[in-house]
Amino acid sequence: MKVLIVVLDNLGDAVMATALLGPLRRRYPQAELGLWVKEYASGLFDLEGVRIHAADPFWDKAPGRGKGPLGPFVRALREIRSVGYDLALVLNADWRRSLACLCAGIENRVGHRRHQSGLFLTRSLSERKCHVVEAHADLLAAWTQAQISDDDLLPQIGLSEEQKERGRSWRKSLGWEKNTVAVTHATTGDPEKNWPLAHWHSLFRILRAQRPKLRFVVLSSALERPLLEDALGDAAAIICGSVAEMKPVLSQADFFIGGDSGPGHMAAALGAPVLSLFGPTDPGRYRPVGGKVQVICCDPLTKLAPETVAIQFSALLEGKGLSPDRCTS
Repeated sequence: MKVLIVVLDNLGDAVMATALLGPLRRRYPQAELGLWVKEYASGLFDLEGVRIHAADPFWDKAPGRGKGPLGPFVRALREIRSVGYDLALVLNADWRRSLACLCAGIENRVGHRRHQSGLFLTRSLSERKCHVVEAHADLLAAWTQAQISDDDLLPQIGLSEEQKERGRSWRKSLGWEKNTVAVTHATTGDPEKNWPLAHWHSLFRILRAQRPKLRFVVLSSALERPLLEDALGDAAAIICGSVAEMKPVLSQADFFIGGDSGPGHMAAALGAPVLSLFGPTDPGRYRPVGGKVQVICCDPLTKLAPETVAIQFSALLEGKGLSPDRCTS
């Protein structure tokens, strides 16, 4: 049995797709598993026994990139065809993804009935309103004819020993071995998902005044770095890098706080306590999955006060049982 999970989406979607790996391994322990992801997400995974296929679709953009070129996409199709997958679980399906799996010679193609995807799926389901991980599990349950427990749906991205050592090295280089380190991702590609940088600066100031040994790291792209340096000053260390370079940093995070973006999903998958700030998107559908995740939602995010976030984050730091997700409008 060879199973391909198709998730040609952004970083958080790629993380959440891996929640299917555990149930697949338990159901088909001898199965060969693969993930088809966008190129920029290929450095996300360190998973034994999982083949990674990476190619940007020529009809869609990845953050900071244009639409994928046709040549690499065709090569990925040929590579996938050569593996001989028996089943494609087409996540967030549309007709192009479903057609691509047909062109790759995958006989069984299961996905939700959306965006005319049913034209090229061998089995299509209506999508229920629930968290996307649960919706993904519905596809696998339809194939196996067996219910999947929510407790089995835990994302897993893996972490190599080399990545762990790199994480320890950067923390040691900053002299923060005995400090509490909170990693932050403050900016996304969607302005409505971004908490104002002035609020981040205020939050760092409030929390540092309460806990002098607390330190902040902000993950950034090279393009965003000047803006962050200007807004945050010396309130936080700013680290630039690829998705693969984020993992060692996140592996050494005592806590994570950020908006609705991929690094929050990565942090949760790596086991860090996470506080996510949600604006226009629905946390019931898109929140990070993990045992230590809390959400504050406020639409628009500009109305969310730093003092409110500081209270929730302090409770997370102290390991207190927090109230259910706090949502305001």
